Amino acid sequence: MKTELLQPVLGRESLEEIATVALEFGRLLMETGASARNVEEITGQVAAGLGAERIDARVGYASLAITLGIGPDWITCMRKVGPPGCEPEALPRAARDRGGNRAGRLYRSSGAG
Repeated sequence: MKTELLQPVLGRESLEEIATVALEFGRLLMETGASARNVEEITGQVAAGLGAERIDARVGYASLAITLGIGPDWITCMRKVGPPGCEPEALPRAARDRGGNRAGRLYRSSGAG
């Protein structure tokens, strides 16, 4: 009896899922200030690790696009990316938690927490 290694069959739905995960990694990297080169490289590594055979990424100022292929199938997806740094809604919350947002100004706490 001959034993064959079974390769997972990935369809169009799987390509979309791979693209979604890779784009989310890219978004997180971009919003935390990673270079475009690192975003493209790591996004490609994530997609390849999830089974994509062909990968092309485009890093823009406020968006990220990726084209993935497996066998004859391919898909292109885009994602909006926020500005580098913290989430915009987190800033007022953080200032409010520290009691430092008075009249629209932020105050740093001094020394130990």
